[in-house]
Amino acid sequence: MRIFTILLTTFYLTLTVISQETAETKIETQIQKGHIQPVSTIAWHPSGDYFASGSEDHSILLWNGKTGKLIRQFNYHTGKILGIHFSKDGTQLLSSAMDNRVIVQEVMTGKLLEEYEYDEVNVYPMDVAFSPNESYIFIGDNRDNFEVIERKTTKRNTLQKGFSAGVHSLSFSPDERYSVNLVDYKSLELIDGVEKDTTILSFEKPNSYSFTADAKYLIVGSRKLFLTIFDVETGDSIQTIASDYQCDGCNQKFDLSPDGKLLLMYNGNTGLTIYKTSNWKLVSSFDDLEESYSEVRFSPSGKYVVLSKSNEVVLIDVKTNRKTLTLKDKFFESFIPKISPSGEYMLVGDEFFTIKSYDINGKRPNEIYKGYFNQAENMVKEVDYNSWYNQSIINHIKLKPSIAISPDEKWIAQGKKDSVITLFNMEAGRFDLPLKAHNYQVISLAFHPKKNELATGDAKGYIKIWDLDKRKLKSEFRGHLGMVFDIAYNSEGTELLSASWDATIMHWDVESNNEKPENIGRIDLKNLSAFKIGFSPNDLYLTMGDVVDQTTLYELDTKKEIKQFIGHSKTISDFLFIGNDKIVTASRDGYVKIWDFYSGMLVDKVSTKNKAGILSVCYDKKNGLLYFGAADRKIYVYNTKEKSLVHSFQAHQGGIIYLTLLDEGNTLVSKSTEGDMKFWDLKEEQPNELFTYFQLNAKEWLIAQPDGYFDGSGEAMKQINYVSGMKSLKVGTFFEKYYQPRLYNQLKNGQRFQEKDQGLNQFMDEVPNFDLHFTNFQGNYSMAETDSIYQYNKSEVELNLAFSSGLKMVDKVLIYNNGKLIQEESINEDVVFRGLSNEKKISIPLYPKKNKISVRVQTTKGLTTEEKTINFYYDTLSGKTELFILSLGINKYENSRYNLNYAGNDAEAFSERIQSGAKPLFHKVYDYALKNKKVTKENVLAIVKEINQKMGPEDVFIFFYAGHGVMLQNEGKSSFYLVMSDVTNLYGEQSMMEEKGISAREILDISKSLSAQKQVFVLDACQSGAAIKELAIRGVEREKTLAQLARSSGTFFITASQDVEYANEVGNLKHGIFTYAILELLSGNSDKAVKDETVSIYELKSYVETRVPELSKQYQGSSQYPTGYSFGSDFPIGVVGED
Repeated sequence: MRIFTILLTTFYLTLTVISQETAETKIETQIQKGHIQPVSTIAWHPSGDYFASGSEDHSILLWNGKTGKLIRQFNYHTGKILGIHFSKDGTQLLSSAMDNRVIVQEVMTGKLLEEYEYDEVNVYPMDVAFSPNESYIFIGDNRDNFEVIERKTTKRNTLQKGFSAGVHSLSFSPDERYSVNLVDYKSLELIDGVEKDTTILSFEKPNSYSFTADAKYLIVGSRKLFLTIFDVETGDSIQTIASDYQCDGCNQKFDLSPDGKLLLMYNGNTGLTIYKTSNWKLVSSFDDLEESYSEVRFSPSGKYVVLSKSNEVVLIDVKTNRKTLTLKDKFFESFIPKISPSGEYMLVGDEFFTIKSYDINGKRPNEIYKGYFNQAENMVKEVDYNSWYNQSIINHIKLKPSIAISPDEKWIAQGKKDSVITLFNMEAGRFDLPLKAHNYQVISLAFHPKKNELATGDAKGYIKIWDLDKRKLKSEFRGHLGMVFDIAYNSEGTELLSASWDATIMHWDVESNNEKPENIGRIDLKNLSAFKIGFSPNDLYLTMGDVVDQTTLYELDTKKEIKQFIGHSKTISDFLFIGNDKIVTASRDGYVKIWDFYSGMLVDKVSTKNKAGILSVCYDKKNGLLYFGAADRKIYVYNTKEKSLVHSFQAHQGGIIYLTLLDEGNTLVSKSTEGDMKFWDLKEEQPNELFTYFQLNAKEWLIAQPDGYFDGSGEAMKQINYVSGMKSLKVGTFFEKYYQPRLYNQLKNGQRFQEKDQGLNQFMDEVPNFDLHFTNFQGNYSMAETDSIYQYNKSEVELNLAFSSGLKMVDKVLIYNNGKLIQEESINEDVVFRGLSNEKKISIPLYPKKNKISVRVQTTKGLTTEEKTINFYYDTLSGKTELFILSLGINKYENSRYNLNYAGNDAEAFSERIQSGAKPLFHKVYDYALKNKKVTKENVLAIVKEINQKMGPEDVFIFFYAGHGVMLQNEGKSSFYLVMSDVTNLYGEQSMMEEKGISAREILDISKSLSAQKQVFVLDACQSGAAIKELAIRGVEREKTLAQLARSSGTFFITASQDVEYANEVGNLKHGIFTYAILELLSGNSDKAVKDETVSIYELKSYVETRVPELSKQYQGSSQYPTGYSFGSDFPIGVVGED
């Protein structure tokens, strides 16, 4: 089955990239995140190519039904989505939600077109629909009101319907002339809107009704299990159809087929019956139903009757009167299953708030629509997310930010990433190794006010304190029986408060005993839980905001309640102190209130206009400004001196659960329920978005700038889509144009990217479209199905690329096996026109066992299509895994000016260390080494050729180079080279470098020529000292070149910084710092290394990225930052300390 996984949600983020030709062709950047709470409703687009899903998380997502991509998110609601419907032409989307608002939006852009408040008391707009000609909007609430809104004038008219009955297009006659009003339990009104006439129809206990498609009849269902057909023109009763089973209070279920020719009736006692509407005669009956179903209706095509309940759905073929499909699953209860307009597919609920598509004809799962959030590691293991009993705590978890920023503004620590804590170094713009010791998801975090320490609390009640300087766990203890909702240090960092869902607050002495903090007090809140806790100014009082509606002060020594600030009606989301005499509280009731701390009296208050819940607050002391984030995705700015709301702005696509000010109040940081953080420049009158940062998990991250430029890890980049209207392409298609290594550092240093016409819409139209076929055993072409694995008994398979568009723009075809580049094919040859497409045949060698063949097409403008994938299993014997090491180290160059001290020693030591650690993992290790003047291009390529003769696809290849590396420019293009020993002029004629150096292109050729599917290139290559200043600007270009190389080849690259002389050679270490850090981890001399533990390439990359800055600062006085590019699959390379 195809599973569309985005490891950023299914996190979603919208960044307006460029408004190019017109507003309608605006490009958006979307990160696929998925829903973060259960899906509540579904609607197919009339084309059948797209569908929309509404959720309890307040969002509506638009999906491409064929590709699984998230196209757009509609975020105007602030409550559970109840109903969604597309207009007939598919250009508009109508929705209703628990926020009592009904909204119409433009599908192509997400633009708000219409908004209506449903202000009835204690009711909500349960269902909505367009009228037949879409002149009106129908609203059916959860009681008996049916509100009709004329769209042109916004005039409203309220009718009566059955209790909790839904509304639909045929609640009016097709010509919109007639409507119905259920007067009482004995009659209803048939209203003629043209003649302004009303006919009273006698009917016992009417509940639901529908006009027929030809407008001749009105069908009314009773709460006594019968229905009556009335002639619309005369009001006469034509036919009554009753159930044999008598029941007063049982609503009669019925539905009309889309063409209006058939009427179905259903109740749980007598089963399903179908009648002709031409004569109202019985056509068929189906009583072989063991269960009672809550929803029964025709499919959009009329081919099936769909019966569903909380854990089962049944399809009955109308023509054969037989069950054609029965599915059972506990996840079906989240929304009513919906069949596509064509009748081919059915959407049902699935685990982790995902949506599953079933192929009705094939009777098998087809696709799963999901995002980053829809994974087990993003859920709290101890909580059943599908249980109504847990909905309260689930909502509280969603609104906990799980973030802390250190007082020195160096570190961002975040939880809710499985059981680890991620660390981002804002000084360096780099990610540190995650903290691992919790066994449960981390919910709360707090930095020590004076030490480089971090306290964390998890979902099982455990609290841990970390020494970040040593990257060691300082102490750990179980403080609670339930989830730790919040923790807070006092001003000196000697005491800690913790609050839990278990209705307790604990007070800890964390100074006297470092290993085991002492509990010095406990508050039992009985049936109440604290959502937010903290110390008051001067640490005199404990302050608590609870999950109900109160803020309370407790005296610290006695733990006795001193005062309550009474005035909110919902959960206290956040609070802060202004000086020593004021406290500010923010609540989900939509109010921010300022209180006199001593008297408890209200001093000031402000609310959102729509009463959207306030989820976070921070204070700008210098300017007297309160910033507060709301559930409506906006940040509001309030001037406490003038007592006026200055302005508000749309900030995120989810509610804003965290706000703080950095850089002396010049930068605002916000975080939403979807996990994305945004940094805002406050120097201008209006906040200016600098960038968005999103940490998907311990390994994957993304930084994106509003103009579309981005930086991030390999897997995270796969989750970004550029969207124009309903067209969507992965950002990797535009990698060369928008990828910016060190993007955070560039923005931090003040660099800004100027908007310009980047031609994205044109590029999207120029990207080729192709289908992938293969030759089966009969010699025929078969369409490649991604969710299938094809058994193959030949060592080679012939693929056929059928281009339906864009062939003229094609430059070459890239073929990968299990993620590693194996072939590049020119498109200019052997293209055959067949049918409606141009076809290109390519023969692909298969490796033993699993072969995941992926094909991308690259255009003449450097664009790369999304990959098409097919899986083969070649059933033959595979060899044992062997390791091949090629190490190159150059101390002595032909030109002695370029000589280095420790490059040769680095290469030798690296090779020896890898060989030692590899013994337990590999059947055999081959070591190839060249040193000093033997390191020539000719010798290197000769060894590669020799290795290729011995190597198999199951093997591992490690390439290590220590020496000089340069970026050279020629005709506006930059090229990266490894400098061989016989190059005598690094920056002279490029012809010498092309002849004797090894270019990035040649590194790619080496990788491609070697069959090992797991490869890593470790490059300790830097500029010479004389060229550092001159070529410093090329560092970003170099990183981009190497990133492109890693991405193209499907391999790992770990590279030293090029901004300094050879990798910070240090005499005390007898190595370059980059290589020394590698050896330190592999030999077991690091605090982070555990002897006999296996080290993977990703772990090595992460360690080097963290350790080299520390070493370079220690020995050289300034930090240098290596870079790793992980576009290949992670794999182990050795065992720590193995000799």
